Amino acid sequence: MITISMDERTKRRFWCDSFFDQIKFVNKPDDADIFFTTVPWTQYNSSHIRPNQISYLTSVRLGMNSTQRKDLRKFLRSGFCIDNKILPRPDFKNFCFSSNDFCGIPYVIPVPEGPNIGDNKTIENNTFNNKVFWCGNLTHSTRIDFLSFYKTIDDERFDVSQFTERVYQGFKPGVYEKFLDNLSSSDIVYLLRGDRPWINTFFDVIRTGCIPVMISSMNDYGWDNIFTNINDYMLMFDLRYHSMDYIHQQVVSLLENKERVMYMKNNILKFHNMFFKHNCSSYGFSEFFLAKCVEIFKQDFNISIDDKFISPEVLKLKGLSNKL
Repeated sequence: MITISMDERTKRRFWCDSFFDQIKFVNKPDDADIFFTTVPWTQYNSSHIRPNQISYLTSVRLGMNSTQRKDLRKFLRSGFCIDNKILPRPDFKNFCFSSNDFCGIPYVIPVPEGPNIGDNKTIENNTFNNKVFWCGNLTHSTRIDFLSFYKTIDDERFDVSQFTERVYQGFKPGVYEKFLDNLSSSDIVYLLRGDRPWINTFFDVIRTGCIPVMISSMNDYGWDNIFTNINDYMLMFDLRYHSMDYIHQQVVSLLENKERVMYMKNNILKFHNMFFKHNCSSYGFSEFFLAKCVEIFKQDFNISIDDKFISPEVLKLKGLSNKL
């Protein structure tokens, strides 16, 4: 039995009504194996960190306005790591999770946040639609290059377009519902790098039973720790190594294999129902988050532990003896 201490607000946000036989939540940090806390960036001080403390860093971009961030994006068009360029590297002495992109910094584990709106209920999508979908704002060079490529492709099966509305923030009535309709009538959906190492769309893509095509986003989270063959669930590419023409041809090849498409869509449905169909709508990756904390504890908070967010411990928490 592993004990974890955190305030009630944090517990409600990350784990809600999720309970596991191997985990016990306690009130006092001194009584816990793991003390989990949220820490504003400006208040982080490694000298005050408990030996068994794991933190969630917030407000990383404090001090830089939107114009400065846009200028930074232009300067870093060829890169995929943004936020660690904004502030100097701190002297971390414990494990921290952050939804900001600190690639290559020890102890800092990049972590996706949960759905911005909606819920985790499964949306039916059990037919072959012969459709690939993407729409989004051009917030990053990855998306700019992607859309430029598809302006040259004449294939009615590919519904790819720039989107001027906001699906997840300040959206107009009906915009989100139309977005879900597009997803649930598609087979394959592109998930492209934005400003963060994760994308909001991921949760809606898997709950609508679509096959995710990861392009320079969420590729290094440790999927191999839970999937026997990740290619049975999603496709993964990196624009630093794969051309858009190559990516497109791989997607076309998959789309033209109806049996394979339906097999992967069924896998995605099972994946969603196993890990994401719960009441913690404010944090979709809650069980993966908890599993990584358990792994850190079991390895005695050793820095040699990898920074992959997805830990094989999540399989044990779910009572699974083997990978999916």
